[in-house]
Amino acid sequence: MRIARLGGGYGPWGARRLALLATAAMPMLLLEPAHAAAGAEDKASAAISEIVVTAQKKEQSISKVPMSITAIGQTQIDQQGIKDPEALGRLSPGLHFSTGFTGQPDISIRGLSSPVGASTTGIYIDDTPIQNRAVIAGIGAAFPRLFDLDRVEILRGPQGTLFGAGSEGGTIRFITPAPSMTSTSGYATADLSFTQYGSPSYEGGAAIGTPIVSDVLGLRASLWGQHQGGYIDRVDPTTGATRERNANSSHSVVGRLALTFKPTDQLTITPSVFLQSFHKANPDQFFESAGRFKSLYKIDQPLTDKFGIYSTSIDYRFDSFTVKSITSYYDRHQNRTNDYSYFEASAYQGGPYQVTLPDGSLYDYIARQTLKSSQKNFTEEFRVSSNTGPDDRFSWIAGIFVSRERQGNDQIVLEPIDVLIGNAYGLSVEQFFGVPNSTPQWREQITLRTREIAAFGELAYNITPQLKLTAGLRASHARFSFVDAQEGPEAGGSHVYSGSTKESPVTPKFNVSYQANPDWLIYGTAAKGYRIGGANSAMATNPSCLPSLGALGVTDAPRTYDSDQVWSYEIGDKQKLFDRRVSLSASAFWIDWRKIQGSVFVASCGLQYLTNFGSAVSRGFDLEAQARLTRALTLSGTLGYTNAHYVEDSFQPGGAQVARKGEALQNTPRWTGSVSGQYDFAVSDRANAYVRLDYQYTGPYFGSPAPGVNGYDAGVRNQPGSGILSARAGVTHGKWEFSTYVNNILNTRTPLQRLHDFSGEVASSTNPDGLFRGVTYRPFTAGITAKVRY
Repeated sequence: MRIARLGGGYGPWGARRLALLATAAMPMLLLEPAHAAAGAEDKASAAISEIVVTAQKKEQSISKVPMSITAIGQTQIDQQGIKDPEALGRLSPGLHFSTGFTGQPDISIRGLSSPVGASTTGIYIDDTPIQNRAVIAGIGAAFPRLFDLDRVEILRGPQGTLFGAGSEGGTIRFITPAPSMTSTSGYATADLSFTQYGSPSYEGGAAIGTPIVSDVLGLRASLWGQHQGGYIDRVDPTTGATRERNANSSHSVVGRLALTFKPTDQLTITPSVFLQSFHKANPDQFFESAGRFKSLYKIDQPLTDKFGIYSTSIDYRFDSFTVKSITSYYDRHQNRTNDYSYFEASAYQGGPYQVTLPDGSLYDYIARQTLKSSQKNFTEEFRVSSNTGPDDRFSWIAGIFVSRERQGNDQIVLEPIDVLIGNAYGLSVEQFFGVPNSTPQWREQITLRTREIAAFGELAYNITPQLKLTAGLRASHARFSFVDAQEGPEAGGSHVYSGSTKESPVTPKFNVSYQANPDWLIYGTAAKGYRIGGANSAMATNPSCLPSLGALGVTDAPRTYDSDQVWSYEIGDKQKLFDRRVSLSASAFWIDWRKIQGSVFVASCGLQYLTNFGSAVSRGFDLEAQARLTRALTLSGTLGYTNAHYVEDSFQPGGAQVARKGEALQNTPRWTGSVSGQYDFAVSDRANAYVRLDYQYTGPYFGSPAPGVNGYDAGVRNQPGSGILSARAGVTHGKWEFSTYVNNILNTRTPLQRLHDFSGEVASSTNPDGLFRGVTYRPFTAGITAKVRY
């Protein structure tokens, strides 16, 4: 199921859209900009402000951090209408989100992605890692909803020294506001929007921070909820009648409570709780053959995802160094239903997704997969860092990290397999699978455990006030194990498999930086990253897998696969020019990726196993720029180029090719970019207004391997590029801000990704395009927002 390029017709909505556009433009038409006062502009007020980040586990202005990093604050998130983490990928060069089989995102940073195996991108909420291991039909990565955040930090390149194995390609950090012990502040928002072809959306939330005991005890609390209206109708695959309108709606609730307790000047204790609940009625996927934004799924596919983070941070500041302990527990539960009806029919019939009986009639084949997943992580980090003054030549950080992770998946498939097997092969279930039919037809319970202990440290030395050398090292010992219990006829009866692997990687980092002047930083970095290997379950007990296993030259899936690793080389430049009215940040990189973990498709049963492919190289550049042309007009833009491709061929024992030299890595656009402009003007002595435009572009990429390579799928091979244009206009008056916005002004429906279940799916007389599904931008949406800050 994937997306075809659809037309952009307006239909009866055209007049309404024009009216909403006019409403969004109203502040511009009614309010006249105040003319600038005579005389020279105040340079300080015209300078571009910058965000303070903690990418190196200490507070620094982003322009002083010698690495490629994007930081997005809450104000930018609000003004650009960023509703979900996937939208961050359109604002950060080199970052791309793609949608997998389950409808959940996979992340690629500079060409390194992890649709299978352990994560290549570290995902953190404050100091708690929440990434997970991708399991076939398992849960995707969790992301927090974007409310009451201080900022989002996107760190490109390996971060293995300070952030560990999950950060082979980079790290995304969601940083929440700290409680204040000195002042009271608050933030509240309400939003209402309307989407073409869909139902309304609304959200509201509030956050407050206040001292309970001045200078001793402070609190930060927030609560936010959102209903996002659907815009895809589920229709009957036979009659075309609508079964459910706007079927892909979703609901989110997020709450956070944090306390900061400072009993002495040296000791600070910060316990916090972060809770999130997300429910989605159906995926954001439509079927190309059914028409615009219509789904042919036979059953509802609800998803409920809940997680909680319970953490305590303890800081004690001595005269020359600070000790910090961070203890976290991450508890996540997800329940999901998937419609496997077309997938199972395609897999067992070698392509056709419809079950045609001998009399020529169609059998309404329904296969329901239910999945209960859980993730429970305990982490402890204890670190010591120097209290460095401006004249100190040495600075350092050292620590120990311990984690215990448990991930569970309980998958059940219910289907009339006897009808399918009897119709396709003329055999009974027992004759085909070797065991009698039973319910469920497939059940798999997997428990994955990962344990890690690591010691890490970084030492920086200022050779001169401008020239700094930094060296870091992380030494880890990690162990992965799994137990996989399968039952049912499709599993060939009841079986229990287990496997394990352990490794002791060392990941160094070297950096040299030169602060030519206060507004110009040049740097170079060489860093190593890795992700732990794993183990596969057996496939040979499933008779339908045997033909493809034989063609691949293996008797079964390999029991284990090794870790992969990267060496990354980066040079960068950060400058502020023209009285700090212009900010530039540029970097160029070269990444060597070896023993890449990849999946091998076992076509006869529609399953896959993991193994190590050959090597690849990723090279390119990132560019971010911001310019305040006048006090009123600010322009900004990003540009990313990534050329990631295999540098050697890779084959399975039977000769099947799984990687081809020179072939681009999947799900990696070569070009990404964004352009924004904002015009600010005075309305009165107490009121100001702004209007802004935002455009983001993602270039074309490959969604499957090349022809002749295992897993090739002509229907999804070439994924098109796409862009989206949005606008917002608003007025601020004291503590209040009111704005109107339009997202996806051009109603772009170019596919973000084209999908279908099984590479052997074939077209039929009733569906000449095959069962391709599409995922695209949310249609034209107009809305209003009210905010208050105090």
